[in-house]
Amino acid sequence: MGGIVESFGRRTRVRPGLAAEYVRIHSATPPSVETALRRCGVIRWQIWLDGDTLFHSIDTTGGYDRMVEAITSLGPIDPAWDERIASLLDSDPGSDTKLSLVWAMDEHGQRPGRER
Repeated sequence: MGGIVESFGRRTRVRPGLAAEYVRIHSATPPSVETALRRCGVIRWQIWLDGDTLFHSIDTTGGYDRMVEAITSLGPIDPAWDERIASLLDSDPGSDTKLSLVWAMDEHGQRPGRER
C-alpha cells in the first residue's frame, strides 16, 4: 500500500487497575502483529497513557478505514495476543472513539484539522 500519509487518533480505555499490565505487555508486541499492521498500511502507531485512558496516534497510507478493512480481512494474526489485549480493555463501545484533528504542525508547517 502506498500513498499519502494520513494521521488519526483514537481513544480507548484500560480496565481499572490494569494499566501497568497493558504497558508491560506492549513492551514486546509479537513480530507477527507488527508485520500484519505494516502490511495493512500502518507507518507509525504510538500509544500514550493517561490514567486509564489510552490515546493512539496512528499514521497510515491509504487512510484509517482502509487500514481497518485490511486488518479485518486478515483474520486473527495472533489469537492469544488479541485475547489478552481484549481482556485488558474496557469493552464499552463508547470508550473507543475516533478523534477529530483540530490542528497539526509538522516539517511542512501548520495545517488545520478536518471535520469528522
